[in-house]
Amino acid sequence: MAQNPIQFQKGLSLQEFMTHYGREALCVEALEQWRWPQRFVCPSCGHNGVPVRLRTRALLQCRHCHH
Repeated sequence: MAQNPIQFQKGLSLQEFMTHYGREALCVEALEQWRWPQRFVCPSCGHNGVPVRLRTRALLQCRHCHH
């Protein structure tokens, strides 16, 4: 039987993954950090202030242009 390349790839163990990303809030925080390593920058107007977090769809909205 051939080895499954996905199963044996290098990276995090399940325990490490659950520690870093085991809850939705941790995943959201990691994704935002990867997307904006310095801080939030609006893709529409370039404003770099603190965004508004929309509860209905869990999105970030620019305080300046509302994009």
